[in-house]
Amino acid sequence: MILSISEQLLQKSPQGIVLLNAKSEIEFLNPAAARLLLLDGIDAKGLLFTSLPLVIRDIHDNDIAIKDIFSNDQKSGSDGTDFQNILKISSVEQKKSNWVRIHTEKGSDSLHYIMYLNDASAEIDKRDMYETLFRESPFIMVINDFETGQYLDVNNRFCREAGTTPEKCIGKTPVELGYIPRADNERMINEILRTSNKIVEYEFNYGNNKHSEITSLLWSNPFIHRHSHFVTTLIDITEKKKVERKLIESEAKFRGLYEQMMDAYIWSDDEGKLLEFNKSLVRLTGYNRQELSAKAYSDLVTEVAASPAENKPCKKENEIFEAFVRHKNGHLIPVEYRIVDNISKSGTNLKGKWTIIRDITRRVESFKELRESREELRALTTHLQEVREHERARISREIHDDLGYILTTIKLAIESYLQTQADKPNPDSTELKILPDLIDTGIESVRRIATELRPGILDHFGLISAIEWLIQQFRLRTRIIFKTTFPERHPEFSKTQTIAIFRIFQEALTNVVRHAQATEVYASITSQNNHFVFLISDNGKGFDTNELNYKTSLGLLGMKEWARSIDSVFSIASTNSGTIIKLKLLFKTI
Repeated sequence: MILSISEQLLQKSPQGIVLLNAKSEIEFLNPAAARLLLLDGIDAKGLLFTSLPLVIRDIHDNDIAIKDIFSNDQKSGSDGTDFQNILKISSVEQKKSNWVRIHTEKGSDSLHYIMYLNDASAEIDKRDMYETLFRESPFIMVINDFETGQYLDVNNRFCREAGTTPEKCIGKTPVELGYIPRADNERMINEILRTSNKIVEYEFNYGNNKHSEITSLLWSNPFIHRHSHFVTTLIDITEKKKVERKLIESEAKFRGLYEQMMDAYIWSDDEGKLLEFNKSLVRLTGYNRQELSAKAYSDLVTEVAASPAENKPCKKENEIFEAFVRHKNGHLIPVEYRIVDNISKSGTNLKGKWTIIRDITRRVESFKELRESREELRALTTHLQEVREHERARISREIHDDLGYILTTIKLAIESYLQTQADKPNPDSTELKILPDLIDTGIESVRRIATELRPGILDHFGLISAIEWLIQQFRLRTRIIFKTTFPERHPEFSKTQTIAIFRIFQEALTNVVRHAQATEVYASITSQNNHFVFLISDNGKGFDTNELNYKTSLGLLGMKEWARSIDSVFSIASTNSGTIIKLKLLFKTI
């Protein structure tokens, strides 16, 4: 069968075309129509369209009888002859279905119907997508009539917020649903819509029936074909505004504290540029804010290793260091500072470091005054010790020379008297004979007292010989075993050092005898690492050095002060097995 050109075109048309006669019998349908009507493989020519094994529903899932497509109730054309709608075409078994846009109109001869069919699946998919976006949006979305203020449709989020259903919202105004916009907001919205016909991110305030204030961001756009209908979106930012207000209040408190703190604060970036600073830095440096803004961190903080910590390979966060801040007039101000680095790790996007700077000028001056006072006190102590030693030497000489001379003279006189009276009877001669022995004892006591006050060996033979003599004296008076290690070649010490070291040895040995209950004592003088080391150790009962109180242990305090007077290092270590006293004297001080 040879088809006409028009029939060939209809067969190849992507649009489905069906030709029905007045009885609704199918006279012609092309392949596109057969596919859309699920009639592939079925010879439908001559069949009644109304008897096809199809189930037809509208977009609201309502059943439609096929005959209704041709009834007056379903006609949508203005002349009452057309039908136009999107229908869901399904097989009776419901195994397949198509969304089809159907347009039916009378033929030119009024004896035929022409049915135009188009695939509406994409249109329905798009409709479903927008419907889903509208219904399930996490934000409030409504379609409202600008002229009447009524809601034409609302989404699920709106219903949850309002505590109602879409059916109860449609046709109602916001006021009827308990939402009361602020008058100034409502006037502003109306003005914006009249001038620009849309609203973009407008902060909108209104109250609800729960007597709470709600703040939202509002977007509103009109439909293209209905300029009075608007799609409006609202994002509730009430909690966000509360947080912002709290943040502003917190920032104001921080700013007040930050600006009024006595310490200077600097926030600088990785390149050292000053990003922010407080009033204390202005006061500390003498620059105004504009001048400081042009400065770099290195222009102000001069790290000159004022603290031993500066020699560390890297600075740890929150450690305190010492440096100088350069004043506008060039003067260097001593400060201590602490760095809080890499603020971004706290969860913010801030980069750089905080530097907290404290002026320690008064502290440095106080330390200087204290150091000078201590030096003056030590100088006074050294002077008093020297005066005491001179006084001891003077008393020793006077006792030895004057008192010794007097006693010797008395002894000689008595012995001479006794010799002259030897042949004469005298009842008192027996008592006079014991006087020379008593005077010898007195002379020995004078010699001993004078030696203890200031041993002459110290001035004539040096420190090592004086210490050996001192140990020998202790050997004679006690049962303690003394062991010594002294250098064969006696080093030379200054007069002050000689006296100080001798007195330390003397006090140490005295403490051993009085308190240690020791049986052995070891004394040594050695050289180690540019130092002379003087050591005295015993095997006594020891004591707790943690409970050592120099205020009550005057002997130990004296040793410590003697050591300081000659710039030496004095240390005491003690356990229950004995005590060690060590004195280190640098070579260069000798």
